[in-house]
Amino acid sequence: RLRRELGMALMLITHDFGVIAGMVERVYVMVQGEIVESGQVDAIFAAPQHAYTRALLDAVPRMDTAGRTA
Repeated sequence: RLRRELGMALMLITHDFGVIAGMVERVYVMVQGEIVESGQVDAIFAAPQHAYTRALLDAVPRMDTAGRTA
């Protein structure tokens, strides 16, 4: 909304994909200061390419994993 209405941008740095799921349009995944993956949030969530991205997504608690242990 800020971008559309005010022409502003926001940079959010987090390891928690659950936090950003509904907040951003694009995501950049960094490992040791290097961007290893970037794209639209929906595309990254649907088909992560980098192992670190997959690990971050696997760490997000999901309602559909009842009974599954870590």
